[in-house]
Amino acid sequence: MDKKNDVVKNVSANLVWGNNGTNRIEEQYMSPFIGNIIDEISAITGYELDIVDYEYPVGSFRSDIVCCDRNTNEIIVIENQLGTSDHQHLGKCLTYFSNLQANAVVWICEEFRPEHVKAIENLNEISSDEYNF
Repeated sequence: MDKKNDVVKNVSANLVWGNNGTNRIEEQYMSPFIGNIIDEISAITGYELDIVDYEYPVGSFRSDIVCCDRNTNEIIVIENQLGTSDHQHLGKCLTYFSNLQANAVVWICEEFRPEHVKAIENLNEISSDEYNF
């Protein structure tokens, strides 16, 4: 499978959800939104994604969305992020990927810093073909 790390669409979260007075927009709005477009994400990534759970426990943390590829039973983690990519969410991607023994991480963010794109590209270059970032 070809590794994907292209930005496919740019959509402002404020245009979709606005300012609703909550600090849990990712959990309450973004994850369900992504769940509603899981077929589109499947088409982009090449995986046949079935959602296993939202806010899936990983030790004392919670992964935004955990999926399973219906053809291979591989675990795919989806990490949501509002705003600009940051080290915290990159760390979450790696933590959930490692602890859940996932085969791929899909990091969905409004805007990616070039440094984070480079980090993801490098992870794809140095990892075997069975793993995708």
